[in-house]
Amino acid sequence: MLKYLLPIATLVALLLAQPSPAWACSCVLPDPPPIAFANTDAVFVGRVTQINDPSWPGIMASGADPVRVVFQVNDSWKGVATTTVMVETAVSGASCGYVFDTGKRYVVYAYNDSGVWNTNMCTRTNYVTNAAADLAYLNTLPKLTLTATSSPISAVVYVIGAVVILAAVIGGIWLARYARKQRREVE
Repeated sequence: MLKYLLPIATLVALLLAQPSPAWACSCVLPDPPPIAFANTDAVFVGRVTQINDPSWPGIMASGADPVRVVFQVNDSWKGVATTTVMVETAVSGASCGYVFDTGKRYVVYAYNDSGVWNTNMCTRTNYVTNAAADLAYLNTLPKLTLTATSSPISAVVYVIGAVVILAAVIGGIWLARYARKQRREVE
C-alpha cells in the first residue's frame, strides 16, 4: 500500500506547488561607493526626461533589447560633462536591465561600451532617495563642470522652423512678383 501512496502524494504535491518566477539575472552585492566609483566610467545624478523603448507592440522582442533613457544631468563626478546624456539598459530586469521611471532622479553608475553609456541593475545605480551612502561619498569629490546641450528633438524643431521661414520668404517674393505681373497685364 505504501508503494502506491508515495507516488500519489508526490504527484499531488507537484500539482499543488506554486512555482516562483526564475530570473536570468543575478548580481553579487555591489562594491562600496569608493570602489564602484573607481571601477566605472561615469557617475552622475540626473532626472529621467525621456525613455525610448524601441520595441514594437506585438512583435517578439528580447529582454536584452536596449532601452534608451535620456537624463537631465544635475551633478557629475566622472565621465559625463553635459547637461543631458543618453544611457542604455536592457529592456527587462531578467536581462539585468535597470527599470527607470520618467521624472525620477537617480544616481547613475554607467560604463562606456563602444561610445554608448550603459548601466544595469548590478551597478550601484539607484533612486537618489535610496543612495545616501553614494551621495555622502560623491559629495567629497570635485564635480565636473557641465556644458549645456540641446536635445536632438530641439535641433530638429529649429531646422523645421528655418525651412518653414525660408519657404514663407520665397513664397512671399513669388506672390509679390506675381501680383506685380498681374497689375502690368491689366494696365
